[in-house]
Amino acid sequence: MKRILGILATIALSMTVLPAGATTEDEQYAKPNNFQFGHHGILVEESTSMYLRYPSLTAWKKDDRSNYDCESLGDPNCAGASSFAFNAPFAACEAAAQFDCIEGLVFSSSAAIEKAEFVRYVYADHPNSYSGDDKLLPTIIGSPSVWRAPGAPHAAGDLYLVIAGHSGSISNGQFNEKRFYAQVIPVSEKLDGWNGVIDQNGFGVIGQCNTGLNPAGFRIITGCGAGAQDFGLFRCAIWEQSGTCLLRRAHV
Repeated sequence: MKRILGILATIALSMTVLPAGATTEDEQYAKPNNFQFGHHGILVEESTSMYLRYPSLTAWKKDDRSNYDCESLGDPNCAGASSFAFNAPFAACEAAAQFDCIEGLVFSSSAAIEKAEFVRYVYADHPNSYSGDDKLLPTIIGSPSVWRAPGAPHAAGDLYLVIAGHSGSISNGQFNEKRFYAQVIPVSEKLDGWNGVIDQNGFGVIGQCNTGLNPAGFRIITGCGAGAQDFGLFRCAIWEQSGTCLLRRAHV
């Protein structure tokens, strides 16, 4: 079964309080990077959880509190798992028999219907990538993707970020929970936003889970997160593995 992702109408709602005289685009309101005592803030916006921005397959084993990083449902590293948690970003469809994939991105208006062109995936080789089984999970697990729509431009260009897929949990060969999500975000590229530095927690700019070996030699997750190099400066809808920031822009 293919999943067809199309845009028939897009409504953007944002609430941002800016200083008097500020002309910053709402979508480029930079999150303050102020953690001093007494500082409080609230940001209300449409967003996608960091954990839905990259592929992941995690296992739990009975009476074991560790999280095991899996390369597939049959990964020996995760043998004996009592349950799995997964995030499966949709890939762009490549074959007629492929299921749970993005067949196209379409913009519709009273004047015309414009079809976007797939450009690239955000991650060429994410450290938490895995293979599906072609039954519960598609064989090809994708990542957030970049699409170009010259016939449906926004104020900052014609590139759009698609974050779409499904996530949930599996046990005994069946889904316990399965959720669908999809978001389309106008973006532009910022090529010099990251200097390549890995922070003290072992993170660069992309969201990911770091791994290590437990005493038994199994690969476990030691922590998940992402850097905050854009905080207080600009707003990335997502960071690419290359270090390119895809700036969040307005739909109009």
